Amino acid sequence: CQEPEGVEVEGPTFVEVGEEWVYTASVYPVTVTEPLWYEWSNGAVGRSAAYSWTVPGSYTVVVTVTNGCGEAVGRLEVRAWGTVYLPLITRYHRPCFPGPWEIEDNDTPQQANGPLCPQRIYSAMPDDSSDYFYFFQAVAGPARVDMWDYVPGSNGQLILYDASLNVIGRDWDPSDGWSIEADLPAGRYYVRIYTAQGFVTSPYRLRVLLPGRGTSIRDCLRCD
Repeated sequence: CQEPEGVEVEGPTFVEVGEEWVYTASVYPVTVTEPLWYEWSNGAVGRSAAYSWTVPGSYTVVVTVTNGCGEAVGRLEVRAWGTVYLPLITRYHRPCFPGPWEIEDNDTPQQANGPLCPQRIYSAMPDDSSDYFYFFQAVAGPARVDMWDYVPGSNGQLILYDASLNVIGRDWDPSDGWSIEADLPAGRYYVRIYTAQGFVTSPYRLRVLLPGRGTSIRDCLRCD
C-alpha cells in the first residue's frame, strides 16, 4: 500500500475579494494507492475546491489527502485584495506583485503573477513555454510593455491580451527590441512571454509603463 508522500496545491496566489477562485491538488508519487480522499480547509471535498474571501488579507489554502495507507497535507499562501472605503472616496487597494523575480508556476492566465506595478522592472527565466503576468489599467489611455535581455531571440513572442484573452498586440521580432504599445480601456490585461524552443535559465527583464506612475513604494501600493 503506497501512502501519499506530498501534495501540491495549484491556483492563483493574488486574488480579489468577493470573487470565486479554484484550487487543485496534485498528489505524488504517481504510484500512490487509490482511491484518494481530498478534504479542504473550507470543508469542500474532491480534487478541486472553490474559495472566496470577503476581507483583504493573507490566507492559507490547505488540503489533506488520505487513502487508508496514510495522509499528506498541501498548503498554498494566498493574498486577497479588495476595496478600501474612505470618507467620500472609494479606492481600490491592490498590493502590487513585489517581485523582482517571477514566482512559478505562472504557466497559465489563472496562475499569472500580478498585478504588476507600473515602471517596476521584473525578472524571469524563459525555461518553459509560457510565463504569464497581469496588470490593471485604471483609466483609458496609452500603455506600453517592454522586454529585454531575452536570450531565445526569434524563438519567442511577447503577447498582450485583454481580460477575455483576446490578443491586443504581439511582438516576435527581436531586431528592434521587444515592445507593445496600445491605447487601452480601463480593465485587466495579461502579458505572456511565449518561448517555442531554446529554453534557458538566463533571465529576461519585463516592465509595464503607464503614464503618470512613479516607482516609489507609495506608488506601488496604489496600483489603481
